[in-house]
Amino acid sequence: MGTILSARLSTASPHFIRKKKLSGAKLRGVQYELKFHRMMAERFGDLYSPNPWIAFREKGRKGDRWCQPDGLLFDFSRGIITIIECKLKHCSRAYYQLTQLYGPLVSFLFSEGWEVRFLEVVKWYDCAIAFPCKPVLCSEITFAPPAPAVGVHICKP
Repeated sequence: MGTILSARLSTASPHFIRKKKLSGAKLRGVQYELKFHRMMAERFGDLYSPNPWIAFREKGRKGDRWCQPDGLLFDFSRGIITIIECKLKHCSRAYYQLTQLYGPLVSFLFSEGWEVRFLEVVKWYDCAIAFPCKPVLCSEITFAPPAPAVGVHICKP
């Protein structure tokens, strides 16, 4: 990620998004994520924002770019925003999405008074999977460690 010039949360998805028919592992991943979102909505209500779209501009690039973290959990009493990435299985891609893309954007959007934390939520965890840092296993969704660490929470909704 280069220098962020602007960023905004969007209530609408970008014009280029088309629904695709999914099958196999992708379908199972989407189904898992939907179950997770329902569980989070029941538990946290409006403090949890599933799949928010973020439009942003970077220095040296033309036009808007878009990304969509799987979820943002707001803890107003502690001033913490936890960025959540859902995966069926623990993988290194989650680390890069959380720390290199979503983290800088959420920090840019909520720069005053908020601490940003990272949490990968998985159905299956394998400690043998290569990960750029040692992940911190979290027994609770609200226990994500302070950045730059990345937490992993095993969840089977």
